[in-house]
Amino acid sequence: MMGNSLQWAPIAIGISVALISGVVLLGAWWLLQRRWTQRRASALAARWAAGADALIEHADDGAHRSRLSRALEAIGRALAPESQGNGEERQLLEQSGWRAPSAWWIFMGLRFALAALGLAVGALASVGSSGKGAPGWLLPVGGAIAGWLLPKLVLHAVAARRVARFRAELPLFVDLVGLLQSVGLSMEQSLYSLGQSRDQGLDVIGHELEEANRLVYAGRARMDAMDHIAACMHDDDFLELVSLLRQIERYGGDVSTSLKTFSERLHEKRRMALRERVGKITVKMTMVMVLTMLPALLLLTAGPGFLGILRSLERMGG
Repeated sequence: MMGNSLQWAPIAIGISVALISGVVLLGAWWLLQRRWTQRRASALAARWAAGADALIEHADDGAHRSRLSRALEAIGRALAPESQGNGEERQLLEQSGWRAPSAWWIFMGLRFALAALGLAVGALASVGSSGKGAPGWLLPVGGAIAGWLLPKLVLHAVAARRVARFRAELPLFVDLVGLLQSVGLSMEQSLYSLGQSRDQGLDVIGHELEEANRLVYAGRARMDAMDHIAACMHDDDFLELVSLLRQIERYGGDVSTSLKTFSERLHEKRRMALRERVGKITVKMTMVMVLTMLPALLLLTAGPGFLGILRSLERMGG
């Protein structure tokens, strides 16, 4: 048994090294992307305030990106076909907030780089484990597969977390829009103001509104830009809100009252979802209590009785 464990130890070490290296590279890429996004947002906000005409969707970012980003982009452009950029990965990148034209190529370059790294680490580890029972091809192939799949798994997690934050911020967003409407701002001014100030608890929605403001500045209608956000985030409540705003814009009506009614319905829906979640947690905790506390309770209550029965049987048998 110990010999089999030693035979598989190099494989486990190689895969662990490949995964750790991939996580480090993903973390470095994420930090660089976040720093570049913040720098670009600040620059675009300053140019917007100055009324510059160069504020258009997806401004060129080549001068602000690091050498690592440019190298990954070059790898992606060389190895990944452009037709694959319209699928699931592209949508996940948009949900994660990475909408730059180079984001797809950087992501694919990262996948190829991590796959090559996993292949190399697996090949090195297989040299040390050759002749010990493990196939020589298993470790390189496993490392390459792990390196290829790891970026997409991380991207799925980042996108799901950001979409969840978007949905959590939606009730506050509706309340703030209604508040700005009540003080006399128009719908266009309200949405623009919320997109420019992301320090009001609307980090994700504020970023999405900032992107929508760029689309509006480039000539797209406001409601079309909001539809783009709804299609990206796949949130039914936000899609319903956009439909409500579109109807008000087309047919007129009291915006404050409509938003207040929608906000109350949204809060009630959130409360019902929270109650359902609490109910599920209660059921799960009941199972945990049955599996953990019931055996101890039986030992405390029925244990002395069983011991007495056993002693009586021993005396009768003796």
